[in-house]
Amino acid sequence: MHGYSLKQVIGKQFVSFVKDVDQALAQDIYSGNEKNLTAQVYEYRRLKRSGESFPTEIQGKTTRYDNRLSSIGICRDITERVKIERLTAWNWKGNVRELENTIVQALSVGT
Repeated sequence: MHGYSLKQVIGKQFVSFVKDVDQALAQDIYSGNEKNLTAQVYEYRRLKRSGESFPTEIQGKTTRYDNRLSSIGICRDITERVKIERLTAWNWKGNVRELENTIVQALSVGT
């Protein structure tokens, strides 16, 4: 997993693979409390062994297993989605600026 061998991963806490700034969120996802019985979607930065991080989405929830609260989750690499969202936001801002300039020019012609 992300540059780690299976032996290096087994027994490690999930938060060990989460970037420092997102560890409080990761703790909340896997806190094993009753409030997380409904599946929730979170975004955080997952760590590779190299120290590099990448955006990840997790659908996490708490469930009962063997009469105990247990945490489960499905992680997805969302690097490409984040790139597209940033590009779309940048293009949208650029189009707004272009529209503003067009309006200013149109208004200045009439004066």
